[in-house]
Amino acid sequence: MSFYSCITPNLALIRRYPREQVFRDRTTARARGTRQDVGRITFARGELRGPGRLIGRAWGLAAGIASAAMPILVARPSEKYLDDLRRRLPDLRLTYEEVGATAGPVLPKGYHHNRVSAELGEGAEVWARAQEAVRTWQAHRRAGATISPAEALIAVGTEVVATVRLGLVFIVAPCRVVYVTAEPDRFGFAYGTLPGHPERGEEAFHVTRHGDGTVRLEIVAFSRPATAIARLGGPLSRLAQDRTTRLYLDGVRTYATGHS
Repeated sequence: MSFYSCITPNLALIRRYPREQVFRDRTTARARGTRQDVGRITFARGELRGPGRLIGRAWGLAAGIASAAMPILVARPSEKYLDDLRRRLPDLRLTYEEVGATAGPVLPKGYHHNRVSAELGEGAEVWARAQEAVRTWQAHRRAGATISPAEALIAVGTEVVATVRLGLVFIVAPCRVVYVTAEPDRFGFAYGTLPGHPERGEEAFHVTRHGDGTVRLEIVAFSRPATAIARLGGPLSRLAQDRTTRLYLDGVRTYATGHS
């Protein structure tokens, strides 16, 4: 599972918001001469004219038919926006039932499954840096995501919001850490999706040290689109997921081997 895997060039990029509210709030924003979040679709000062205005209206209309589970922003979210969002997360339930299933040998049915691993290097230094990479969310950061809060701890119950830029828009993806592994030769964690994430499911990241000194990164995930419209991504979603997984692996390997 990745933050990108069901965010493809289709209607999965559009969030439901009542059409009349979009236009009402846009009018308010224009009157105030300020930037306003409209159903998490931000309209900036300076109404678009001509073709741009038509595109804006089309976006507003399309927003009325898409899913409320996927916030879309046309400007990078502010710290206040992210803080407000994180304050609501403790009251939310995970969006799937099979919590912790990435720790087992069999992943739940009804989801897309992903199991990959790669060698990072060998030796004590690589092992130490590999653990640090996981602890500091390097896989996600180096795949282009911004993690909020920036110093999010790897601990059960920690909630984070990953922000991903896709072309002209930004996607926010809330998650909660559901378990942590801290063994002499195995370290990592798994997070599950919260309402607002484009997918439902769980993803685990672990680094392992083997008897010959080699260090590996393992990623295990099960996921499915959070909305019916997101399924329109189809094969493109899976291609995006595969690409993001490669970025995860490359990012952790680069950090672990000291080439950052």
